[in-house]
Amino acid sequence: MLRPNPIMKISAVIITYNEERNIEACLKSVSFCDEIVVVDSGSVDGTLALIKKHTPAGGAPAPAVYFRPFDHFSAQKNEAVSKATSDWILSIDADERVSEALQKEILDVIRSNPPREQICAYHIPRKNFIFGSHLKFGANRGDAPVRLFRRGFAAFEGAIHERLSVRGRVGKLKSPLIHLSSPTLKDYVRRLDHYTQLEAIQMRDRGERFSYLKFFGKPPVRFIQRYFLQWGFLDGKKGFIYCALGSFYEFVRYAKLWELERNRCAH
Repeated sequence: MLRPNPIMKISAVIITYNEERNIEACLKSVSFCDEIVVVDSGSVDGTLALIKKHTPAGGAPAPAVYFRPFDHFSAQKNEAVSKATSDWILSIDADERVSEALQKEILDVIRSNPPREQICAYHIPRKNFIFGSHLKFGANRGDAPVRLFRRGFAAFEGAIHERLSVRGRVGKLKSPLIHLSSPTLKDYVRRLDHYTQLEAIQMRDRGERFSYLKFFGKPPVRFIQRYFLQWGFLDGKKGFIYCALGSFYEFVRYAKLWELERNRCAH
């Protein structure tokens, strides 16, 4: 039998950079939290003004905003976590939204104390909307990152596509987190350019060398994996485009690694 634990509090942590299109709806979706912490890396659009204007529901304090120059995603998110003061942390990206069902489920689990399970963190399934449609398969199949955790029991690892490393038992929630990623092809290509550059630099820094085998082999393997083995074809035309772009992602990051090596040799 679960014992009620109403004193448990929750902090939402968010990292931002030029997120004026997303930040208002994101903040509104986490207004049920006792605290909101934002770490910004130097936004030059209206992001900070919109955060300052936000008024949480239920008398919660206004979002606390901190600045940190961007080096990699884990460092940014760990900084945000370090500023939070609640018992539980909900890590959310600016292009994500907490549904009403998820909000209720989160509050239910943090305000109860399972005496035997002692769960320290929870996977949250994501509904990924790409090019304006909910894509269920391919890279999105089974997408359920750990996003809710007890403070002090988890830390982000990995410079790109960061993940939480948890000390303790991990459960799974049922209600989805809404992820509004790349509403247009232009948005996707912009993100692809940014992430592939970061990945190429990371590959170079850890000593990985450009390989023709990977350059020619990884893109088709990635497409076959996502489109056929992970059923991306069930997402229709947009699913094909998304899987093809995932293959192109592999091509671009190795091409950028080649360029970094060439520039280093030229100097």
